[in-house]
Amino acid sequence: EFRYPEQSISSTELHLPNNHRIKLTLKSEDVIHGFYIPAFRVKQDIIPNQAIEFEFTPIREGNYRLRDSQYSGTYFAAMQADVVVQSPESYQQWLAQAAVQPPKAAYNPAFEEYRRASETAINAGWKTVVPAAPPMVNYSGSNQQNKGL
Repeated sequence: EFRYPEQSISSTELHLPNNHRIKLTLKSEDVIHGFYIPAFRVKQDIIPNQAIEFEFTPIREGNYRLRDSQYSGTYFAAMQADVVVQSPESYQQWLAQAAVQPPKAAYNPAFEEYRRASETAINAGWKTVVPAAPPMVNYSGSNQQNKGL
């Protein structure tokens, strides 16, 4: 979940204006995670219960993939998100459109997989950190919207 506190927006995609210095505050509530965008060559570990300030400047418009670079449990592979680098004008338009959307539960594949596994009572014999419940977001991502999620 990506929060834009000045606009009261929450999104499953990370939208960024091109050629602008970005300052993120990274937080984890459970285990060590790794904020990693391979195309940007940026990576930062996220330690539970610590706010980590992280800065970078995207320099090329386009769609990219953010991945969790730290093995964080059974649902590690689902810890991915889209990163959208836009012109400053398109970014401002996206902010304006997202701000008027009412929050709704986002699709969380890890949470859904965990829920299905618990319904069928599969026990692999090891403990699993329960995935976070789906966040409430104003914008659930273009890929998820195209799937009807």
